[in-house]
Amino acid sequence: MARGLPANKRIVICFSKPRGAWAIGATLIMKVLRSKFSHAAVELVDPATQLPLVFQAQGSGINFYYQDLFLNHNVPVARFEVEVTPLEYISIWSFALKRLGSDYSYIELLNIATQKLFNWRSWFKNGEKSYICSELAARVLAKTGLAMPEDLDSMDPQGLYDI
Repeated sequence: MARGLPANKRIVICFSKPRGAWAIGATLIMKVLRSKFSHAAVELVDPATQLPLVFQAQGSGINFYYQDLFLNHNVPVARFEVEVTPLEYISIWSFALKRLGSDYSYIELLNIATQKLFNWRSWFKNGEKSYICSELAARVLAKTGLAMPEDLDSMDPQGLYDI
């Protein structure tokens, strides 16, 4: 096994909703998607420190949260463990580090909302210039070899859950 990799060699795709009643954006997302959650994130372990982290896209951009801090603000609704090889883990960790500080894509949220509410076709794609939570988690899953839809820019949390 490669040096510094966690012994468990897994990632977790976590679907959550915020704690508290004043999360207007999350409430709108859940209503539009008819879902019990509004957010998707990736739980993984820092290979150097062995600390549990959550890799996510949120309004402030792409970041890591220490898992306990994430859980102080979010209620997990569903979690799926994905076994990964050491090389896949290195690829995922590298992907995450290279995206830290990237922008959150509010326009992708608008794109998804118009698709769901008005049955419009996707009208916005920006590849990997900015992200929403479920797109970021889907791009991580693609690193494991899981077959993913071509249009990840339009991947919403419920769509990711359904995969």
